[in-house]
Amino acid sequence: MILGIVPAGSANGMAKELMIPAKLQDALQIIENGRQTGMDTILLNEEHLCLHLSDVGINAQLIKNFEDGDTRGKMGYLKVAWKTIVRRQVLEVTIKDGKKSFCHKAIMVVIANAGKYGTGAVINPEGEIDDGLFEIVVVKRLTLWGFLKIMLSLGFDNKNIEIHQTRSVNILARHRAHFQVDGEYIGKVNKITAVIQPGNIQIMLPEIDR
Repeated sequence: MILGIVPAGSANGMAKELMIPAKLQDALQIIENGRQTGMDTILLNEEHLCLHLSDVGINAQLIKNFEDGDTRGKMGYLKVAWKTIVRRQVLEVTIKDGKKSFCHKAIMVVIANAGKYGTGAVINPEGEIDDGLFEIVVVKRLTLWGFLKIMLSLGFDNKNIEIHQTRSVNILARHRAHFQVDGEYIGKVNKITAVIQPGNIQIMLPEIDR
C-alpha cells in the first residue's frame, strides 16, 4: 500500500512538512506522478501510529479545548489558546531511553518523527521522516512571548527545550495528562511507550528539483 496525502484538515501540518500543496489538483498530481519513498512511523502504546508529531501536555490540552469549544477560525483558536496558556499544567515526567533515565518538569513532551507544526513553528530541527530515529522534545516552559512566536511561525526558544534522539522510549508522568497523536486527541494518560518502525510505509512526495 502506498500513501498519498490530500490536505483537508485545519493546520495540515504533515502536508506542509512534506511540501504537499494545499490545492487539491496539485496534491492529486503528486499522488499520480510524484516519487515514492519509504517513511518511518512511531508505534505509541502498542496501538497508535504516529507519522508526524504527537505530544503530551499543553498542545494536546489545547486541541481538546478547541474541539470542546463553540468557536472556530483563527480568533476562536487564539481565544482558546490564551485560556489554555493561563491554565497550563506543569508535568513531572520521567523519560527512560534504554539504560538512561531523565526526570523533567515540563509543560509539553513531544514525540517527533518530523520537524514542525502546522503553524510553521519548528519544534524539532533534527526531524527526518526516514532516518530510523525519532526525537523526544521536552518543552520546559512557555511564556506569552514564546506562545506568540509559535503563532507567528518563529519557532521555540532553544533555551527552553531539550531534545533526545532515540529508537524507543518510555515516558512516565506523575499525573495523568492530555495526549494527542498527529492532531487527534486521545485522552489523558500517565504512560507512553514509543518505538520506531523504520520505513514502515511508502508515501508519494513531490519530485526533487535537480
